[in-house]
Amino acid sequence: MDIRKFYPSIDHERLKHRYLKLFKDPNLLGLIFNIIDSVLPEEGIPIGNYLSQFSGNLYLSEFDHVIKEVYKIKHYYRYMDDMVLFGDNAGDLNEMANKIIGMLSYEGLIVKPNYLIRRLIEGLDFVGYKIFPTHILLRNRIKMNLKRKCIAYNGKMSPLHRRSSIGSLRGFAYHSNGYNLQKRYIIPLYVSWMLSVNRIGTIYKHSSVV
Repeated sequence: MDIRKFYPSIDHERLKHRYLKLFKDPNLLGLIFNIIDSVLPEEGIPIGNYLSQFSGNLYLSEFDHVIKEVYKIKHYYRYMDDMVLFGDNAGDLNEMANKIIGMLSYEGLIVKPNYLIRRLIEGLDFVGYKIFPTHILLRNRIKMNLKRKCIAYNGKMSPLHRRSSIGSLRGFAYHSNGYNLQKRYIIPLYVSWMLSVNRIGTIYKHSSVV
């Protein structure tokens, strides 16, 4: 399950209160509060700001403790506003989902109504991957974007730019069972990059790709 318009829904004063409990340095707090207030309160916090991801995790940290310590949910995971809970009974999970909706509404946050309760064998769509008990695949949209990028990058980028791009693509694919995907799209791109490096006589001693 996830939260609708999470970043724009974050309340400035509640977020500041959480920072006050975390830090005591007035100069640091002043800097953080200035960043938070750089947008209007009704706009929440900016998605692209470097501080926003940390703020998003901090904003729901007390909620995490309630889920783990009060409701004793052993297998609970969250990345920003994306949450996953594992259980043995669909009825218990649905009851917990209703409690979560109530708790987050108190914080002014609305859970998207299209949350799913499904069996593990059907796969878990989470943070860009489709996770099964026996293997992990890239989400279809991510996989298609990766293919398009590999085709577009090959032969059309500078060696340095291509090197960093290959590292990013391979790093994402590395955590999935996608050897055939790497063999067909990423490895040829890597070989092309190596050939271009040799042609211009540049030697990279440290590569994130190798």
